[in-house]
Amino acid sequence: MPRIQSFQGLVSFLTILFGSLIAVLVGCSPGEDVTTGSSVATAESADAKRFIILTNVADPFWDSCEVGAREAAKELNLDAQGYRVQFEQNSEGTITSQIRKLQQWAGASDVAGVALSVLEPQNPALLDAIQLLRDNDIPVVTIDSDIDRENPAFRKARYGYIGTDNVEAGKELGKALAAIDPDGGKYAVFVGSTVQANAVQRHDGVAMGLGDGYEEADFLSDDTDKSKARQNVRDALDRTADIDVLVGLWAYNMPAIADVVTEQGIREQVTIGGFDASPLALEEMKNGNIDVLVVQNPYRMGYLATKALYALTEDEPELLAEIFPNHDEPDGDIVGSGLKLVVPSKESPVTADILKDSTEFLTYDEFRAWLDKYGLTSS
Repeated sequence: MPRIQSFQGLVSFLTILFGSLIAVLVGCSPGEDVTTGSSVATAESADAKRFIILTNVADPFWDSCEVGAREAAKELNLDAQGYRVQFEQNSEGTITSQIRKLQQWAGASDVAGVALSVLEPQNPALLDAIQLLRDNDIPVVTIDSDIDRENPAFRKARYGYIGTDNVEAGKELGKALAAIDPDGGKYAVFVGSTVQANAVQRHDGVAMGLGDGYEEADFLSDDTDKSKARQNVRDALDRTADIDVLVGLWAYNMPAIADVVTEQGIREQVTIGGFDASPLALEEMKNGNIDVLVVQNPYRMGYLATKALYALTEDEPELLAEIFPNHDEPDGDIVGSGLKLVVPSKESPVTADILKDSTEFLTYDEFRAWLDKYGLTSS
């Protein structure tokens, strides 16, 4: 009977192997599980309910947001309570992708809450997708970029917004740029989407901060295509040879601007400033190619969003009140996450006294020290 025993042994081995493969596949989860710090959920956490953070586009800007979410998950001891946080970057960078994900999660029994950075604030299909989540008792907060607050239906669909006051941030940047180049002139603005809420608000704020002495030459969208981002800078410089100031509103726009200015050898002719401290932007500032950066705090966005979703799901009014202390008052559904303005050195013409008291003024070295303190490479 040795041949039969061998066959039975083979069947047994294949059965075990197949069962193991199925277990691995079932245990895997897309996205980054920031509770465990792994891209694959542990067997213990596979049955846990998810708090999902969905970005507008994929970018290193979100790395520190993920760190903040992980810290909040640790403080709340989510693992022990049957929850985990999943960080989901919208790698396609489209509103269709965002909406599709939200619709899928509305029908998922293991989704407990969603934090969303909105790509198109006035998109009616997005409103329907958010409302579908709410209809399934899944709370929603927005971070970094909000819905259309002027539309009551949009505003009511999410519980609140955690992030930068983008108009005020734009003003701070505009004031700093005007301090560097006080003679006025022409400026061009570059961003991924000219219709996204944070882009519109930053754009308007920059114009206010620069003042009447400046005239806008271009406001160009690149649809998050980094090659197009660089080409937009070239096109703007070709169209308007006497541009004085170049402004980037999204994280990758700053290194794109610096790259083209270096390529064309016109650094002495232009002032360069914009949003977010990506690793590349920081390197460009270190090398003397960026004059000012307005830096948000995505770490705090992830941290507060995780706590807010937990408080809403577990009906923890005291914790929720710590995050949204004035929620029932006008604009109480908006919570600031903090703002920093970074210049290369103390020799910069920008000084703290021209900024709001709430804006933290730092040199490049001081900001680097802050990043190192929290183990971050960008913000």
